[in-house]
Amino acid sequence: MEVRDSRQDASTTAKPVDINDPYIQNLGKWAVAQHVKQANDGIKFNKVNHAEVKPQATNIYIVHTSHVAKPPHFADLEQWYRSMVAPNTSSGRILYTYDTVMHGFAVQLIGDEAQRMSSSAGVTGVYEGRVTHTHTTRSPGFLGLDPGFGAWKDADFGDGVIIGFVDTGIWPESSSFDDSGLGPVRPSWRGGCVNAEDFNASLCNNKLVGARAFNSARQATASSKSSGGVASPRDTDGHGTHVASTAARSEVRGAGVAMFARGTARGVAPKARIAMYKVPDGSPPVADIVAAVDAAVKDGVDIISISLGYDPCPFHNDALAIDGA
Repeated sequence: MEVRDSRQDASTTAKPVDINDPYIQNLGKWAVAQHVKQANDGIKFNKVNHAEVKPQATNIYIVHTSHVAKPPHFADLEQWYRSMVAPNTSSGRILYTYDTVMHGFAVQLIGDEAQRMSSSAGVTGVYEGRVTHTHTTRSPGFLGLDPGFGAWKDADFGDGVIIGFVDTGIWPESSSFDDSGLGPVRPSWRGGCVNAEDFNASLCNNKLVGARAFNSARQATASSKSSGGVASPRDTDGHGTHVASTAARSEVRGAGVAMFARGTARGVAPKARIAMYKVPDGSPPVADIVAAVDAAVKDGVDIISISLGYDPCPFHNDALAIDGA
């Protein structure tokens, strides 16, 4: 039996391809058409995929850290905090850094980033930045205070005390904040007033000794720039002015509602000084509130009034449960 190499037969018997053959030309056109169709299908497929991928919702979180755990190769705490957030996005997503009443930062996180960040070295807690609602206050009558004797008179009606209000701002032109009879604020006071939209620092006096605004968290979550509010201490809600005057209104004679109930109005501590740390109207985010508290303590207030709140939650999960505030 003779064994022959079929490859040799094929090479010797095969005919060269004639590129002018109509069949070959039609086959080539079909192959090109299929290639173009597949490419177009791929583009359409990719477009559908991209259209179906929706941007993940971001939430604001407050991250508590142990500042002594900062690795030595970071120049400062802010650089360390930025390293915990996705590269090239940290500068716009970190809204505040806190370094007085607590150490940490407020940041916008996506998806499961909060859970992953909670396990980062040096992080002691990650808390969702809830929104709050305005509350009301009590009156001197409820406390049984009498201007003629007792604790009220003995404390000289709060003279020299600086109360920091974390609230919806203040209307400085009100006669409730007149500084007649008050001396200059103590030299150790580190706060002050800012020039902002519809608010001039010159409106402050020896009664209103501080006025600032914090709204970065509200701006970050606002659907539009206008809905984020204006970073101005000016009160457009009325709550902050009401609370500040209830606590520390200067004596106002002839006060009343329209022509009724005329009398002398005064705050619980009519000689106390007021520093307003405005947070957004309506439902201010906790991240803005913590920034305001941090600034108030740094400025040197004696008392902080936060007439804001939300539904109760465990203290260890409450970003407003701040030691020393």
